[in-house]
Amino acid sequence: MRWYQDRLFPKLLDWATRPLYRDRQRLLQSASGRVLELGIGTGANLPLYGPDVSEIHGLEPEAAMLKLARHYASQHAARQPLHLLQGDARR
Repeated sequence: MRWYQDRLFPKLLDWATRPLYRDRQRLLQSASGRVLELGIGTGANLPLYGPDVSEIHGLEPEAAMLKLARHYASQHAARQPLHLLQGDARR
């Protein structure tokens, strides 16, 4: 098991990006149509998308992060269809 990548990094990432919350919220509220989020991480951006987003596709290379995103999505009712996939955008 990769302790740092699977356990510690997701928590550090969420903590480190909290100061950017308002900027992320403002940016994502203006998104529209079909969204592709590369590196969806823990899914922290999911509730920030505005009503003009018709569906969200999230790509994440790390299985542990994707598991957290799926859990987060299941706990928060999504307004849009959500498709999460493990993969590397470079491929």
